[in-house]
Amino acid sequence: MSRLLFDGRTWVVALGMFGLLHPLVLRWLVCIFPKSHPRRAELIAELYIRPLHGRLFYVVQCLEVSIAEGLPARHRLRVKRRRQAVLRGSTQRIPRESAGPHRNVIDFPTIRVYELTGP
Repeated sequence: MSRLLFDGRTWVVALGMFGLLHPLVLRWLVCIFPKSHPRRAELIAELYIRPLHGRLFYVVQCLEVSIAEGLPARHRLRVKRRRQAVLRGSTQRIPRESAGPHRNVIDFPTIRVYELTGP
């Protein structure tokens, strides 16, 4: 037992598990939120007020929050940007979802007209 206590590898693993792992995983999880979302800073700040033994459970809870709130927020932002591009008349091109080496390409104004008129 005393060998484990004074072994350098044990200390390195303990420091990695309790010092580095939680913040790194949490920072990776908050990347799911859009960059301007206030929950990014909030989740990271809350990690450091938690006691050390409760941080693992907090990071697991943040996984659920990131999936439940972050993915829909990112999707809403993407839809908003596409709508703004359509209203601006942007000519940014989007590949169709058809298979094949030579994909047909369609631009935003065409998509907008297609949405309004139907197929």
